[in-house]
Amino acid sequence: MGTIWYQQGQWDNALNAFRRSAEANPNYPNAYYGAGLVFLQQGKYVEAQQVLQYARDLFTVQRNPQWANSAAQLLQQAQQGSR
Repeated sequence: MGTIWYQQGQWDNALNAFRRSAEANPNYPNAYYGAGLVFLQQGKYVEAQQVLQYARDLFTVQRNPQWANSAAQLLQQAQQGSR
């Protein structure tokens, strides 16, 4: 549901859905990645950095380099935004 809410620009609903996903399965990197996207849209760069780092690390551990790289790129955007 988080992705659907995100695509509709309903950031708070999307964030709540991603949080519920992360609570249900803390090792599900897509939940943190999605939350990072929402935080970027909201200009909450510090929060985005935190969840995107975690998503990147989970993707790496789960041997998913394509998504780890994508999370790393978003992480860079968040770091630049917080400057």
